[in-house]
Amino acid sequence: MNLKHLSLAKRQDYENITVVPILSDTNTPFDVLDLKKGLKMGLVTIGECDSTNVEKVKLKNNSVSPLILLDGEEIAGSLQNRIISQTMIIAPKSEMEIPVNCSEKGRNEYKSEFQYSDYIANSNTRRKKAYNKNNPLQEVVWNSIDDLETDKNTSSKTKALRDSYEKNKYDIDSYLKHFKMENNQIGVICIIENKVGIEIFNNHSLYEKYDEMLLRSYIIDSSSSEKINISDKELENILASINSDSFIKKDAVGLGKYYKISNSYGNGHILIYENNMVHTSFFKKIEIPTVNNEIIKNIQNNKQTIC
Repeated sequence: MNLKHLSLAKRQDYENITVVPILSDTNTPFDVLDLKKGLKMGLVTIGECDSTNVEKVKLKNNSVSPLILLDGEEIAGSLQNRIISQTMIIAPKSEMEIPVNCSEKGRNEYKSEFQYSDYIANSNTRRKKAYNKNNPLQEVVWNSIDDLETDKNTSSKTKALRDSYEKNKYDIDSYLKHFKMENNQIGVICIIENKVGIEIFNNHSLYEKYDEMLLRSYIIDSSSSEKINISDKELENILASINSDSFIKKDAVGLGKYYKISNSYGNGHILIYENNMVHTSFFKKIEIPTVNNEIIKNIQNNKQTIC
């Protein structure tokens, strides 16, 4: 995969968030069905597995097109709401069990058939998944949703991710209206306080399906912390670091090749299908504020004077 053809548009700033559209002059045709449309048209159905498991659901793709499922996309209903555990492509006219994570810890009774949620796991949850090594992934997701409730000072009877979005909808919308999508945009870089997240898609029409949902997933994680200063040059260096040298092959679900991305800048994942990049998600390592060297020197001198 080559990201050299990408360029960065003008930054869009509001409060403590910076959004940088990622642009591309190429527009590779990529015929896939998205989950929202598939469920709405009845071409896709999702249900519990025969042996109920919070980390698996049964999916049928009855369409003649491959189906794309995005990492963190939420489906609501059934016994618990779930989020898709990784980006995947499901073959046309196929049925299979897919990996998910529960995003509603406090409910275990049937509510309705699975429906599209219009939300995606908040960026902090997806970041923690990308950096997780040894902890059970389901615990990571539940703990992150709990952290979100604490950060936003909200509560949900069933500990549902969706409830945090609904209760913060007004604030999220007030931020969202300040960020505009570009005509040839295929991705985005979101800078929130000391965190940087990158989302890249195959083409503009695919990115367009997820633009608002992804921005909401970053906006909801904003607080009052000060934003880091990161130059366009460094952002370009991060993009350049996402190459095959940093790929670690993982098991793909469905079609295509799935890789973890790990390099000196951070972690993420990428799905490649028929030699085309489908979706790349990358989270820069969080920068810990450092104490000014002059301050440290003064503290040391004061200690020597006291002694």
